[in-house]
Amino acid sequence: MKKKYPLHNFIHRTLILRLGFFGAILALVIGISAIFLERDRIAKSVESQAYFYLELFNRQNTALFDVPGLKNTDAISNQLDAFAAQKKYPYKTGQFVVTKLYRPDGSVITERSAPASARIEEFKKILNDKISENRTGVFSEIFRYDNRPYIYITGSLNASDGNKVGMVAAIFEISDATVSEMRWRGIRTMLIAAAIILFATALLYPVILNLTRRLSEFSGKLLEANIETLMTLGNAIALRDSDTNAHNYRVTIYAVRTAEALALGASTIRTLIKGAFLHDVGKIGIPDNILLKPGKLDEDEFSVMKTHVNQGAQIVLRSAWLRDALEVVTGHHEKVNGKGYPNEAWGDSIPITARIFAIADVFDALTSERPYKKPFTFEKTMSILEEDSGTHFDPDVIKAFKRIAASLYEKFAGREEEAVKEVEGIVNKYFVENMDDLEY
Repeated sequence: MKKKYPLHNFIHRTLILRLGFFGAILALVIGISAIFLERDRIAKSVESQAYFYLELFNRQNTALFDVPGLKNTDAISNQLDAFAAQKKYPYKTGQFVVTKLYRPDGSVITERSAPASARIEEFKKILNDKISENRTGVFSEIFRYDNRPYIYITGSLNASDGNKVGMVAAIFEISDATVSEMRWRGIRTMLIAAAIILFATALLYPVILNLTRRLSEFSGKLLEANIETLMTLGNAIALRDSDTNAHNYRVTIYAVRTAEALALGASTIRTLIKGAFLHDVGKIGIPDNILLKPGKLDEDEFSVMKTHVNQGAQIVLRSAWLRDALEVVTGHHEKVNGKGYPNEAWGDSIPITARIFAIADVFDALTSERPYKKPFTFEKTMSILEEDSGTHFDPDVIKAFKRIAASLYEKFAGREEEAVKEVEGIVNKYFVENMDDLEY
C-alpha cells in the first residue's frame, strides 16, 4: 500500500511555530534588556552632568573653602544660590531638588531646595537618610521614588590647595523630557533588536527547512516501510491460518470502530491497529498438523497452540516500533473472569486494546467460513458474545460494540475488497493525518 506521508508539512508547520515562538521570546528578552541598558546609559549620562555641576561649583568657589572651619556660611549660601540661578549652565536634564553642604564633622554649612518642587520635605528626609549611610565623599546612586528616577550624589569640597574641607550631597531630579527620551530611546532600541532577531530567524527558516526536507522524505518512507512490514507479516500469518488475509483487515476495522465508539485516543488506536495485524504472529511457530487441523484440538495439541502467544511476544519485542502491539498479542486470549491464557489476567488488568480486540476477533471468527466450519449468522454470533459478556468479554466494550456491530457486519462480513479499502483509510487517518503525536 503506497502512501505519500506529508511529514514535510508537519515539519514545516512545526518549524514556523517553534522558530516564531522562540524568535519572539528571544526578541522580547533582548528588547527588554536593551530598554534597561539604554535607560542606564542615559541615566549615567545625566549622572555625569550632575557631577560636572558639583565640581564646577567647587572650582568656582575654592577661595570660600579656604576659610578655616567654613564659618563664612552666608557667603557660601549666596554663592550656591547664585550658581543655581546662572543661565550659562541650564539644567536641561533635570534639577537639584535638595542640595546640602557639610563640614567634616557632619554639621550643615548651608542647604538649598528647588522652589518649584512641591515635595521638598520628603526629599530632605530622603537625603538625610542616605547621607547617614554614606559620608565617604564621591558617591552616586540612581533610585526611583514615586515611580520616577532620581540620582543621589555626593562630592568633596576642596580648598584652593586641593585638600578636602567638606562635602556636598544632593538629590537630582531627572527632567520629564529626559525621562521621555529614556523611554522612547529604549523602545526604539527594543524594536530594532527585535527586528534584527526576527529577521535573522526568517533567514534561518528556509535553511533549516531545506536541511530537514531530506529527513522528512526519509522518515516518510521509513514509516511507509514499517506499515507495509506490519501488514505483510500479519497477512502472511493470516493466509497460513485461514487461507485469506481478509481476517486481519476485518478485525482491524471492527476493533478500531469499537475503540472510536469508546472515544479512545489516537495513540491507543495506533497500538490497536498494530496488535490487530500481529495478534497471531506467533502461529508461525505452530506445526501445520495442529494449526490446520480441521477438527477440535485435543488437550496436548491445544497446549501447543497456546504457545503462539509467547512466541508472538518474542517476535514483536524485537522491534521498537512494533513493541506496543504486545498488549494485543499477549492479551487477546485473556478473559475478564481470569480464566484465559497465558497469564490468567482479569478485569481491567487486561489492556483495553486486548479487551476490544478479543471481541473483534471472536466476532469475525464466528461470522467467517473456516476449513472446519460454516459462518454463523449475525444473530447467533451476537447471542454468543452477549452470553459471554462478563465472563470472557468486558461488558462495557460489548455494549459499545453492539451499537455498531450490525452496520459493520452488513458492510464488511465476507467482503475482502471493501475491508482492504477501509483499512487503508484507517491507516491514513491514524498514521498520516495525526502527525503531531506520531511516534516512530
